[in-house]
Amino acid sequence: KKGSLQTNDTIHCKVDPERRRNLTHHHSGTHLLNGALRSILGNHIMQKASLVSDNYLRFDFSHPSALSQAELDGIEAKVNEAIAQQVPVATKVLPLEEAKKTGAVAAFDEKYGAEVRVIQMGDYSTEFCGGCHVENTAEIDYFAITKESSPGAGNRRIEAVCGEALENYYLEEFAELQKRQASLEAEASTLELAIAKSSKQDVLRPEQIKKILASEKAQAARTLKKALQELQQSLAEKQEQIGKAKKQKEKSKSKDLLGLDQEILATAIEKSGIQVMQRIFDSSIKVDALKQLGDKLKNKAEPVVVLFAIDSGKSATLLYMANKFALEKNINCNHLLKETSAIVGGRGGGKPDMAQGGGKDASKIPAALQKAIDLIV
Repeated sequence: KKGSLQTNDTIHCKVDPERRRNLTHHHSGTHLLNGALRSILGNHIMQKASLVSDNYLRFDFSHPSALSQAELDGIEAKVNEAIAQQVPVATKVLPLEEAKKTGAVAAFDEKYGAEVRVIQMGDYSTEFCGGCHVENTAEIDYFAITKESSPGAGNRRIEAVCGEALENYYLEEFAELQKRQASLEAEASTLELAIAKSSKQDVLRPEQIKKILASEKAQAARTLKKALQELQQSLAEKQEQIGKAKKQKEKSKSKDLLGLDQEILATAIEKSGIQVMQRIFDSSIKVDALKQLGDKLKNKAEPVVVLFAIDSGKSATLLYMANKFALEKNINCNHLLKETSAIVGGRGGGKPDMAQGGGKDASKIPAALQKAIDLIV
């Protein structure tokens, strides 16, 4: 990484002990996972690919369909059972044919020499392997499946964490959900919506997570996963509640907006025999609501042009609409918008009876609307 080497230099190599420890946790965890898959899903399970990292493992295997939650829970429980049983990990170097007689799982598409190394973890796993492993399954501490997916047809993929990586995973997951919960409560507050501050499962604090891991050991993965799932469900319910409140508020606001039609009609100006109605709204108003109001204003037996704008402070939205009588007088909203959207530093377009656009300079909205009126001749 830095410096240089010269002929006859003496160098000292050493293994990073923390990284090696985490690698052995995930490597031995992968063997237990493979054994659990074969135990629960069947002996058709064959390893297709594997990645062992110091912070997670990924295992691809042959299986025709996605795994159910019950199957995933069973596989995870089987691995944690092996960890809880504190099984010694036996290593033997045997002649190839003798090694095959042990029933060890092997990747037979690989080439093996005259002798092979067999790693056995009690009745939970026996495999050919030349890699680093724990001496006892208890050293793995904990195992949790974090994701199940498909890398391709006929195969499935499981990602999981062991030991210290599992602790880090749950610390990060609960920290993210705590942010989400705070965001939802803030959003509910702006809607003046009362939602329960406490969930079915409160956000676990770091010290609570560490306490569960210390006291429950291998069973902690199940406890933490259940707490996480309950919290996710609770937050999803809050999100749905807020979504319904938003829709209700927008519906109410749209209803109030439609009630402005007489006020806007009273301020209309006549230009070349056309009733021109204009209004600037704040960012709380949605374009779809303005379109409904525009449709209501257009419903007159005389030429009508509607010029609406939304001022969000940092940006502008322009919405121009015309009824069929205005179109008969050669009004073209698309043309009006193309001529005026540049004033607010943007662009837009549409059809003769309705066009929409916007720009970055909300301060120029009055000038854009006045330009549109001037173009009506």
